Amino acid sequence: MQKVLQISLISLLGLLFLIINGCIKQPAFPDTPIISLVSATQTSYGTYSDSFNFVLNYTDGNGDIGLDSGDVAPPFNPGSPYFYNLYVEYYEKSNGAFKKVPNTLIANDTVSFPIRMPVFYSPENKSKAIQGTISFGIFYDNPPHYSDTVMFQIYIYDRALNKSNVVQSQTIVRQ
Repeated sequence: MQKVLQISLISLLGLLFLIINGCIKQPAFPDTPIISLVSATQTSYGTYSDSFNFVLNYTDGNGDIGLDSGDVAPPFNPGSPYFYNLYVEYYEKSNGAFKKVPNTLIANDTVSFPIRMPVFYSPENKSKAIQGTISFGIFYDNPPHYSDTVMFQIYIYDRALNKSNVVQSQTIVRQ
């Protein structure tokens, strides 16, 4: 009798846990990533060397942000625009307007900083929706067209090739 009571109590607690867990609303985000810029800061290392550090918040409804090191088959192959999944585009102020800076090493290209982010997992989250913060930095040594005023535009791609919104940094006056 006591064993039956213990089993019934354990079953009741398990059922109660499932009911409570089912009532907790999981976050609902669109499958296309959404990013917001938290901060963009600059550290100068002399006349022509700077590092820029960024913090982004992100959400993704199906949790497919990031690539594994083995993700190199098309469309994630080297040379593809999807090999990288975070892009930081560099702009300099010239004659009162921000313009992309031509890349002197690659014809028909502009200066950008592509980054390959790893997969973001959220094993404790039963839905695939994820949210969090991305922190990263870039180092720019000897820019081809030095301007004292710069800004950046940033966006990401998920594995389904959905492009996030584009966020823009504040104007940064280089030190």
